[in-house]
Amino acid sequence: MAKKHDNNIGRVFGDRYEIINVVGSGGSSVVYGVYDSVEDRTVAMKMLSPEYESNHEAVKRFEQEVEILSLFSHPGIVKIYDKCLDGSPKYFIMEYVEGITLKKHILSKGALPKKEIFDIVKPTLSALAQVHAKGIVHSDIKPHNVEVLADG
Repeated sequence: MAKKHDNNIGRVFGDRYEIINVVGSGGSSVVYGVYDSVEDRTVAMKMLSPEYESNHEAVKRFEQEVEILSLFSHPGIVKIYDKCLDGSPKYFIMEYVEGITLKKHILSKGALPKKEIFDIVKPTLSALAQVHAKGIVHSDIKPHNVEVLADG
């Protein structure tokens, strides 16, 4: 997927997080599938790309994302388990969600039936309602940023 980030596969961070694979990348960060040896589970690691570590605005946005995600406990919002914002690289550990993006789901199935659309939109709006209740506006809602789980 993101070959330039493959060099981190096999590396261990925080004496417990072993990078297994690249899940996705974009903007200024990359998301890895990671094995947490302490909790014996698969988690996700979002890491700020090295070329952005000297970009004050990118670092600030990354740190704000961690702070904001830490505010929530909702089944439609990934949980934050750990973070390392001091030093390099900067990363945070979050719940690993197995599924595909809504974008990929639509591309693979074509036009979705109304019931399926409702089944996807309802929990998405529930999560957004909790975000808005905290006074936060999510400015990047799009099919690429909504995950559809294997069970729908």
